[in-house]
Amino acid sequence: MTSKRLIASDYDGTLSCGGDSLEKNARAVSAWRKAGNLFGVVTGRGTHITAELAEHGFETDFVLCNNGAVCISGGEMIFAERNDMSLVRDVTKFISVCGAGYFGLVAPEYEKGFVAGKLPEDLDKLPQFTQLTAICADDDDASRISREINVKYADSLISYANGKFIDIVKRGISKAEGISRVARILGVEENHISAVGDNYNDLIMIEAFDGYAVSGARELVKRRAGHVVESVADMIDELIKNQSY
Repeated sequence: MTSKRLIASDYDGTLSCGGDSLEKNARAVSAWRKAGNLFGVVTGRGTHITAELAEHGFETDFVLCNNGAVCISGGEMIFAERNDMSLVRDVTKFISVCGAGYFGLVAPEYEKGFVAGKLPEDLDKLPQFTQLTAICADDDDASRISREINVKYADSLISYANGKFIDIVKRGISKAEGISRVARILGVEENHISAVGDNYNDLIMIEAFDGYAVSGARELVKRRAGHVVESVADMIDELIKNQSY
């Protein structure tokens, strides 16, 4: 195992807070990696986020997409945990009845949105999927529907509420499990991992590792985190100072 430290950061609302923070965070990430450490992004988004990260100048050792279901490193797909496509019709029908009306279906190299009752025409050509996302009326609806999904599909799927969004992945998949898997591949001890986020779907990784929340995070997330920082850049500054002692 290496003595290097690893930071796993959420993207939307955490690494990409807008304004000058994008450039500030990108510089801090570069300094963190130049100090011999590792940095990865952990997001509910699909693999297309790698292009956005590059556009904003973010250097990463890995990107975990779809809440930990897919890992990209060095431009290569390291792993992808997929679901049986036969679940899509049943799950979308169930969620529609519960109140969600718009969906996003994701597989590596495939992302498509659709409304309730109108599945993509090319659905049968896609053998498996990595994540199904539903958009609900509000945060409370998303939390309620997410709980119902986790009861009804307990043997095969798990869902995470993220604001008014629900991300549905294979049972056993989470941001925390994805980070642990990457850490084993990279030879990093789990007590050398810090995770930072802002929303409910980040709680599982924040609580599993040395957890940070950014100042704009939801109050529950800040209460559960061990540390609250203004930005990812400030978190990195703190960790580098501690590492030098």
